[in-house]
Amino acid sequence: MDTNNLENKKSNTLVIVILILIILGVIALVCYLFFSKKEMKKNNQSDISVEKVSIKLDNTKDYVYDATYKYNNKYTEYSFDEAKNKVVVNNEVTAKDKIETHNDSTLSYKYNSTVQHLEDLKVPYININSDDAKKVNQELEKLYMSYAKKFDNNAEQKDEDGEYYGPDVMCTQVLTYKNFTSNNILSIVTIDYGVCTSQPIQQYHTYNFDLTTGKLLSYKDIYTKVGIKENEMENKVEQAIINKQKEIMKNDDYFETNFETFKNESITNYKNSIYNNTNKYYLDKDNKLNIITTFSVPAGSGEYDYNIKIN
Repeated sequence: MDTNNLENKKSNTLVIVILILIILGVIALVCYLFFSKKEMKKNNQSDISVEKVSIKLDNTKDYVYDATYKYNNKYTEYSFDEAKNKVVVNNEVTAKDKIETHNDSTLSYKYNSTVQHLEDLKVPYININSDDAKKVNQELEKLYMSYAKKFDNNAEQKDEDGEYYGPDVMCTQVLTYKNFTSNNILSIVTIDYGVCTSQPIQQYHTYNFDLTTGKLLSYKDIYTKVGIKENEMENKVEQAIINKQKEIMKNDDYFETNFETFKNESITNYKNSIYNNTNKYYLDKDNKLNIITTFSVPAGSGEYDYNIKIN
């Protein structure tokens, strides 16, 4: 065989191989660029889709923030002036703020025990675009308006009927809230009370929203989401009530003889709230179920709401 022909064949084969490799490389590059562009387009469309299905009314704000309702109050602050033996208002107030803390598990809150400020009355605005959120916001607006109206009455030392309390009475008001987010569930708890001469009795309202649908969640929805079975729920709550009842009555003289009576009444209160659909519940920041139920106690009005955690 001619040596030159052999070398030419080898050269031609090498050229063909190189050309094939170049063509395959170009094809691979084109495919890579095509599919990369397609994936980027898909991701961009996904981002747009998420934005379109946002359940917020205002995407620039959090799911919960302080509402800005106005009642057109005459007074912005009031306090009791011991020297004058009367309540003074607005620019007459000279007392210093005294901030105290009410401790109740995850529902602890601060309040001013000397000067009452209108700006301290707060309810949440729920930034969710749903019928349930709209209804709850309307309820919260009414709650705020009722306390704002009471604020002016208290500043004038009058009750809801316009009757004068007397020269040495100052009323304290608390209206505030806590909110927690856990596993796409937004839980909100409002805390309120108004007291003039007696021990304060906290009132609570709870709301739990599914952040994927904007709808309120039922009690069963909530406890099943944290892994509690329906047939376990009643026993868990009763044990939590017993533990809390012992804590409440640990220093009470009648503990030994009356504990069973108070415990049974508290458990009955819980069962009645389930039957009447008035029970209050929420998930805290640790995704733990909390319930607020009415306990029978040997003091004051005889019944107070307490927060208990269900494990």
